[in-house]
Amino acid sequence: MNAEPMTTFPAQRLHRVGVVVKDLRTAARNYAEIFGIDNWAVSELGSDRLSSTTIRGRVVRHSYRTAVGTTPSGVVTFELVEAGPGESTFTIQRCSRGPGVHHLTLAVVDEERAAAVEEFLASRGVPVAQTGLVDGTLRHLDFDTRALLGGYYLRLAVDLDGTHPDGGPPADERWDLSGEYARPAGVEPMEVSQLHHFGVVVNDVVGSVARYADVFGIKSWNFMNWRTEPGRLDNPFYKGAPVNHEYFCGMGFDFREFGFEIIQPTFGPSHYREDFLREVGEGVHHMQLFYPRDADHWQQVADWLAPLGVPVVMGSTLRGGATTFYYLDTREALGGWTIEATLRHAGADPAKRVYDFVSTFD
Repeated sequence: MNAEPMTTFPAQRLHRVGVVVKDLRTAARNYAEIFGIDNWAVSELGSDRLSSTTIRGRVVRHSYRTAVGTTPSGVVTFELVEAGPGESTFTIQRCSRGPGVHHLTLAVVDEERAAAVEEFLASRGVPVAQTGLVDGTLRHLDFDTRALLGGYYLRLAVDLDGTHPDGGPPADERWDLSGEYARPAGVEPMEVSQLHHFGVVVNDVVGSVARYADVFGIKSWNFMNWRTEPGRLDNPFYKGAPVNHEYFCGMGFDFREFGFEIIQPTFGPSHYREDFLREVGEGVHHMQLFYPRDADHWQQVADWLAPLGVPVVMGSTLRGGATTFYYLDTREALGGWTIEATLRHAGADPAKRVYDFVSTFD
C-alpha cells in the first residue's frame, strides 16, 4: 500500500548536522576543545561497507570517513565528514566552496516513507543528489535543496532493518580526545544548552522564506530590517571597528526545538556579505548555541579563543540594550561555520521586542 502523499517534509528532530571538514581528526579535536565533545564514533565508509552510490542518478564510486559526536548536553550531534577518493557531493563541496555545513538530517524513515518524501521533494523541483547504501541496511538520500533553501542538502536516512534509529551506521572505532588539548585554568568548554537557530545567508530572503514555509510547514515568520539605528543595531561593529550596515531577516523559530534565521545582507560591509556570501555563496553561516552567563564570562571565552585563531568578527547590542550578539569566527577550526553567542541583559524591556512585520503562510 502506498504511503499518503506528503504536504510537508516529515521533519522529526535534528538528528545530525553534517559538516564537511578538511581533516577529520584535527576537526574533531577542535570540537572537543571548544564544546567538550571528547568521544567520537568513527566510520570508514569505503567499498567494503558502501554500495549503490550514485550522483544524480549516475553510478559512481566514492568513499569517505565520518566522526560523530554529541555535545555533553545532548542538544546537538555533529557528523563530521572527510571526503575520500571518488566523486561525491562531499568532494564537490570541499573543492568548490570549502568546508561547511553540508547537510541536515531531520528524519529517519522506512522505505515506503522514503518514496513519499522523494515524490514530495520532486514536486518542488528537488532531485536526489547523492545516494549510498551502508552495510546493506542503511540508505542515505541527500536531496539537493541548495537552491531551494540556501546552500545545503537535506539528508534522509532510510532504516531498512530497524537497527539505525539515529540515522547512522555502527562505528569502526572510537576516539577519546580528552588528552589532546589543554584549556587555560578555570576555562570550561562552551555549554550548549540550546540550539536556537541556524543562520542561513541567502540572496533573496522573501523568496527563501516562502520556500521554507512550503517545505517545512513553518507558517509564521517575523521580518526585521536590522540596521545601524538606536533600538535596532545600537552599536554594531565589524572586525573591530564601528560599522554602518543593514541586513533583512526572516525568522521562523517555531519548529523542532530549533529554528531558522534567513538573512539577506543589504547595505554596508558585514561578515555575511564580505566573508561568506561573496566567498562561498548561500549557506549556513552560523548556529546560535552559546549563552554566556554574564559579561565577565563572555570576556573569558573571547580571551581564551582569540589565541586559537577564533576572533570575534561581528556583533552589536540590540533593541536598546536587550541583548548583545557576537560572532566567533570558527570557520577554520570547526569547518566553515560561525558560532553566535548571545548575552542577555537584565532589565530588558519586552515591549521593545517588535518586528517590522509578520508574514503568515496558511
